[in-house]
Amino acid sequence: MSALHGKPSRRWQEIALDAAIERDPVKLRSLTDELEQALDERDRQEPDPTGNARSQVSRLVSRKKAAENIHRSRVIIEQARRFVAQSQELVGESRRLQEKIAPDHMKSEKKKRRG
Repeated sequence: MSALHGKPSRRWQEIALDAAIERDPVKLRSLTDELEQALDERDRQEPDPTGNARSQVSRLVSRKKAAENIHRSRVIIEQARRFVAQSQELVGESRRLQEKIAPDHMKSEKKKRRG
């Protein structure tokens, strides 16, 4: 059970698989948060059974890489959001310019045909 939500926790492997195929940035952000919590929970509940220092270091390195990947995912999500917002602004600006230019262009074409 998750202490935060009172519902059964998913294993971190399941969450990682879902995150690997998720395309929606909002859902991906949620999955990365859930993955981070699941890894924290795993580390609290499942200490290294061997007590081997090398194994503990390996686990810490693995955890650090996972945290770096989560951070990279968040950066990419934010970049994608900014790109979408900028694209929408450019489309709007393009439409406004077309509406402004089109009447003037039509007038000049008519003058060329008459002249």
